[in-house]
Amino acid sequence: MGYLVNCHSNSDINKLKTTAYVCILFMLLMACNESPPDEIDDECIPFEYSDTYNYPIVPGMDEWKQLDTQAKKVEACQIPEKVLATISTVGLLETLLNYPLLFTYTAFNSYQIGFETIKEAIYGFEELYNRNDLFPVINDRYQMMSISCSHVYPPYTNTIPGLAFENIEIIIIQDELMGQLDWTQINALFNVVYEKSKQKSEQEFVLSQVAVSTALLGKIIHQVNYTPFVDFYNADEGLRLFIEGIPGCCLQATLRDTVQAFAEGYYLSIQ
Repeated sequence: MGYLVNCHSNSDINKLKTTAYVCILFMLLMACNESPPDEIDDECIPFEYSDTYNYPIVPGMDEWKQLDTQAKKVEACQIPEKVLATISTVGLLETLLNYPLLFTYTAFNSYQIGFETIKEAIYGFEELYNRNDLFPVINDRYQMMSISCSHVYPPYTNTIPGLAFENIEIIIIQDELMGQLDWTQINALFNVVYEKSKQKSEQEFVLSQVAVSTALLGKIIHQVNYTPFVDFYNADEGLRLFIEGIPGCCLQATLRDTVQAFAEGYYLSIQ
C-alpha cells in the first residue's frame, strides 16, 4: 500500500537527512540545557525519586564542552556499578530517561537500530531489563504522564512535545521487556498505549512525534495475535518493516491511521 519510503535507497537523500538530523540534535541539546519551569500547574507534577543518579557531567557544563568525541560523552555518562547494584527500579528508569544522549536514537534512519546502539553502550539498560519489577514500574510511570505536560518530563523541552513520550515508548517496545509479558500485562499495556495515542491525536501531534507509539500499538496487537491485524501484517511488508525498524523519517498518515483502526477494533473486542 506504499506506506514506507525506502530511507536507504538514495545516498544524496540520506546525506541531506543526516544534515537535518544533526541540526535537530543541536537544537535538542540546547533545549535540554533549559531548567524545568519554576512554576508548575497542579496537573504537571514532575517525577522525583530520591535515588535517581545525577550525572556528574551534562550538556551545558564546561566539562561537557571539553568532551570532543561521542565515546568520551558516553563514558562520562556511565552509571557506576556500585550505583547499579543498589538503585531502585524506579530510580534507574528515571536515571536512564535523564540520560543526556538518550534521544540520539532519532538521528538514525531506524529508531530501533539507534536505540540498540545506545543499549549496547550504556550498561544501565542491561540492568534495567533484568529487573523483575520493570513492567509495573514503567507501565505506571507511562500511565501517569500527561500529554500536556512534556515540559516537566526529561528531556524537559517544549521544542518537541512528544519526545518525552517517544523516549519512554522506545524503552517499552524492546523485546527484552515485551517478550516477558503475560496476557494480563500486555493487555494492561495496550490500554495505556491506546489511550495515550488517542490523546496525541486530539492534541494533533505531528507524525514524527507518534512514530514509536504507532509501532508500539502495532507490536502489541500483533503479539496478542489479534487475527485481523496479524493477517494484514503478514501481507504488508511496509507495515512489518515499520514496526520492526521504526524508521521515524518515513511514517505516513495512512500507516498511522491503519494501525489505529486495528487497535480500535482490538479495544472493542476486549471490552
